[in-house]
Amino acid sequence: MERDLEIVGLKCNTNGQSCEMHDTCGEQVKEGDVLILLKDVVDINGSTEEAVKCVRLVDGSYSCTVAFVPRAHVRSTAVQQNINCFIQVLELYDGSKDSMKRRKSNQHPE
Repeated sequence: MERDLEIVGLKCNTNGQSCEMHDTCGEQVKEGDVLILLKDVVDINGSTEEAVKCVRLVDGSYSCTVAFVPRAHVRSTAVQQNINCFIQVLELYDGSKDSMKRRKSNQHPE
């Protein structure tokens, strides 16, 4: 079953979103890229929380953590049923004609 899912934090470099090759791993993501949803634990404002990270696949192997599922959606059935499943990037908001989407693209993750 196909579902749309927004991810956040492509422009952030915290919680493992930077590596030896990239200052901000999410900036490498392009439309059509394949990601996998994985459970994680992150530190947010000094508090440890469950999270679902998005890891980019390159040549069939796990690469960088590039984004996260928004905090408000982590426990939803749709997200929980898709842990360890692949997702495809269909749209990047920073070049969108929709001003609301462009604004979302520049917000910090929640």
